[in-house]
Amino acid sequence: MKKIALSLVILVLISVGILSGCTGTPNNQNRQQAPETPSLTPKPYFVISDYTARRGFEGINYVFYIDFVVQNIGNASGQVRVWSELNQNGNHYEKHQDIYLNAGGAQSSTFRYPEYSFWSTDPGSYLIWVENS
Repeated sequence: MKKIALSLVILVLISVGILSGCTGTPNNQNRQQAPETPSLTPKPYFVISDYTARRGFEGINYVFYIDFVVQNIGNASGQVRVWSELNQNGNHYEKHQDIYLNAGGAQSSTFRYPEYSFWSTDPGSYLIWVENS
């Protein structure tokens, strides 16, 4: 009889413990944070919408050019850093430009590499990209 009474007491205590957790009594260990709401703050977002590479003489100097158009397709104004790099004959040249654009705005510009060698058999390779913040 004592075993049955003890079993009932344990069962009641377990049931009360389970129910207290389900009925909303404060329990800091099981409390979950509300999910963070997404930011509704307008942000700029920049893309290179067009680019071309060309070579030509400037006086007696042979120069490599990268012409590009950067566009702000975001919904706020902001500053972007546009990077370019030129690799030729194992040499690596890197340049950047900081450009401020209004939302929906676009601007064209040019990177100029007078380091480019006219006499090289290596035509070189180049990259251009934007750094969105």
